[in-house]
Parts: sequence; structure tokens; C-alpha cells
Amino acid sequence: MLAGRAWIANLFPLTYREIGLKNFNLNRYLQFGGLPAVWQSEFPEEQLDAYVQVYLTEEVKAESAVRKMPAFVEFLRSSALSNGQVLNYAKLASDAGVSIPTIASYYKILEDTLLGFEVSSWRKSTSRKAITKSKFYFFDPGVVNTLTGTESIDRNSNIYGNLFEQFIAMELRAYISYRRLKNQLQFWRTEDQVEVDFIIGGKLAIEVKTTKKISADDLKGLKTLAKEGLVKKYVVVSHDPIDRKTGEFYLYHWKTFLKKLWDDELL
Repeated sequence: MLAGRAWIANLFPLTYREIGLKNFNLNRYLQFGGLPAVWQSEFPEEQLDAYVQVYLTEEVKAESAVRKMPAFVEFLRSSALSNGQVLNYAKLASDAGVSIPTIASYYKILEDTLLGFEVSSWRKSTSRKAITKSKFYFFDPGVVNTLTGTESIDRNSNIYGNLFEQFIAMELRAYISYRRLKNQLQFWRTEDQVEVDFIIGGKLAIEVKTTKKISADDLKGLKTLAKEGLVKKYVVVSHDPIDRKTGEFYLYHWKTFLKKLWDDELL
């Protein structure tokens, strides 16, 4: 009945632009996330514990007709451990003790309740065959850490890298939505494991690194993709403090990247 009279608008955890440069602390964000009540709290751990216990169990149970709640709770933990990775229904089904179709339905519940989002595979490459499976990210890193019991994050760990990638994915997703763009957020991975973290339409390809000094090895995925000539701009986002251009590749510190993103200079 609302066709043509109602627009769809989504709200996400606080973005880098909304928090502001002076108040933004990346380590805090990767640990506790960007839910407004959590970000402003003196006790973010307690806020997140309450959110996970009350919303992720009671509300999801009430709204989604999950019959085997213990299995769903185990699924939540396992899926949080797989945050940002290519979906593997078979492994998660084994971990939770349920069927593969049930795991697929659980992921549908997470999407329907806005607790996570899927990043599909970009398959326009003509010279290399891309995988068809998607990646899945929870909507907030603080929720991921609470579900997995991660109390601290080692700067040199894979956990830090995964959460930093999730943070960039969240910023891109929010930007696309808030600017009401029609482009889809995707990733590219070939069957021989060449990968680019994010692609937005044919406009922007992004590789995310936690290194403080970009090397030639960090450009391998983008270089392979660039040979296709299907994307206009190629960017590496990292902790390297020196912004520069190497050939057709732009190397940005993550703060520079996010400023350019929200200033509409990249898309």
C-alpha cells in the first residue's frame, strides 16, 4: 500500500565521519564497535554483554521462530569466529550440530534482523574464474568480540586484521547506503586464490592491509585485477602513513581514505 510513497532508509553503527577525527579511537572501535550506547558508555563491555544476551537471544528467538535455541547460540559463536570469511555452511553445520539448510536459514535470520550483511562475489572477470560463494560480516565488531569472548586484540594478530577489514567494509556499506548509491559492495577471489577485498561496481577496487609499510606483495591482487581493465580506480588502505601513487595504484592511510570517501572524492 506504500508503493511510491515511502523510501527505504537504513541506520548503521556510528561511522568515522559521525564520531569525528578528534574523538575517534581505532583500537576502541575495533574492540567495542560503534553502537551509540556502547561508544558513549563508561562500561562498554557491560553494554555489549547486555545487548548480546537480551537482543541476540531473546529478541531473535521471539521474532524468528528459532526452535533449537542452543544450536542457534552455538551458531552465533561459530559464525562470529568466521566473520568476514567465505561462507562454509558445511563446517558451521558440523560445529552447531544441525543441517546445512538450517545454517542457511540462520544466516537469513541474521540478515533479516540486520545483524549482518553478505558481500557477494564479483564475477565479471574474463580471464580468471571467480568463486561463487559470498562472505558474511556481522554489523558491528563489538558484537563479534562479545560473541567470541575476545577481551583484547593483539595488533599483530589475524583477529586485528579481520576486524580492521570489517571496519572498512562497514564504512563502505554505510557510505553506499547514506549516499543512496545503486552500486553493490562485492569482493573478488579466484579459484587460484587471487583476491581483492572489495569492489564497488566498476568504479573502485580496494585492498585492505594492516601493515605500516606497503610492499609490492601487497599489490598483487590489484595488479592482477588491473590487467582486466574493468575497474576505474585501485586503492590500498593501510596503516602506512605515507600517501602516494604507484603507477595506477593509490596508497592511502586509512584516515586519508575515509576522509576522501566521505568527501565524495572516490566514488
